[in-house]
Amino acid sequence: MQWTTACPDWWRCLAAGESIIPEPLFPEEAEASLEVFKGLKIVDAPGSPTIEAACAPWVLAFAGAIFGSYNSETGERLIREVMLCIPKKNS
Repeated sequence: MQWTTACPDWWRCLAAGESIIPEPLFPEEAEASLEVFKGLKIVDAPGSPTIEAACAPWVLAFAGAIFGSYNSETGERLIREVMLCIPKKNS
């Protein structure tokens, strides 16, 4: 299986308002994991909102790409390290 998280035309995507976050490699794994992730509560925020209620859609797309890198047949996670650098208060 050949795959990459690269977005070589990132400038075009951003200019067009498109996402630069890759699609999950294993969409079923991503969806199952996102169901749990979306329900987590942010306990130090007023009202303890859920992640789904408090975060921008790109946060869930990013989490889906990470969670969706797990191959349940082999038990291997294909994306093992992640670095996300964004300015504060952009979620």
